[in-house]
Amino acid sequence: MDQPDSATLMPGRLILASTPRHAQLIPLVQAQNPQLNIHHDPEFVEERHCIVEIALTSSLGGSRDHAGDQFHQNYSAMKWYISTWLVLAMLISAPVFAQNDDADSDVPKYVMFIEDHVPADKVKTYESGISYFRNGAKSHNADMRWSCYQLSDGRFVYTVPMDSYAELDEDPWADMVKKMDSMEVSKARTQILGSLTNSSEYMVKPMAELSYRPAVKAPQTRGTYVDVHYFFYTPENGRTLKGLFGEMKELWEAKGIDQAYGVDKTDFGGDRPHWIVYSVYKDEAEFQRKSKEMEAQMGDEFTQLHEKIASHCTEVVDVTAIYRPDLSYHGEEVTADR
Repeated sequence: MDQPDSATLMPGRLILASTPRHAQLIPLVQAQNPQLNIHHDPEFVEERHCIVEIALTSSLGGSRDHAGDQFHQNYSAMKWYISTWLVLAMLISAPVFAQNDDADSDVPKYVMFIEDHVPADKVKTYESGISYFRNGAKSHNADMRWSCYQLSDGRFVYTVPMDSYAELDEDPWADMVKKMDSMEVSKARTQILGSLTNSSEYMVKPMAELSYRPAVKAPQTRGTYVDVHYFFYTPENGRTLKGLFGEMKELWEAKGIDQAYGVDKTDFGGDRPHWIVYSVYKDEAEFQRKSKEMEAQMGDEFTQLHEKIASHCTEVVDVTAIYRPDLSYHGEEVTADR
């Protein structure tokens, strides 16, 4: 993970986002840094989010003084350190990237996405580090769950379902790591972190009302091949896109498509807000076959609606993903189905 640099600190102020628990640290930071004006900005505060504005002031009229610089350096180092361990500490999920055949199955309220960008020449080293912790969890019968997906653009994505943001404060790795060799743990951690060009974490909210399940279910094989579409947008287009995704679901219902898909929407964190639409197939051959069948079944209506959705986005990214059971742990073998 890249350490934040001074470019993240805008002249005059720094906007920080944290969980409510982290907000409790504000008085302590203020006491230790009286030259800083720290306050909540009501314009940005949302139900589960604490947005903190740190205005760095000095006798030079808003320029950063030495104490302000020192605070930013300390915060940057702390944020980088915590982020590196999020890769490990948050891998506690069952698979999340796709729909389960059972419409009544539990759907988490939120899903943490951890995206690791790994260059091709570092993949084997990275996988070695992840495998060490995966094997450790298996050896110690750890009470943890995580899923790993390898995307066609070089990312490794981990998914972590949660019922509340309070779960961000939990550390399920502590007990297991205590039982493992400290030198080997350090080696594996170095293999992982040394292989990354970038890493990010963000929360998404599964949109059950926009996701699609066939009314009449055809026999479906649990799959490991995932078709994924990222729709990046600006906030002013959020409501319009939600309506258009509703129209897409209505189209699939009207045409009687037998392939399910899920819809997620970013809820907090990440560089840009986006929607994620995904569907799971047995393998690439089934994906290719069904894609042609659905294209013929929906015709121009799908193409026109998809183009309309894209016109309200800043970028659309289409990728495929392979579920990696060898880098995932669930206590038992599973596939990519939720």
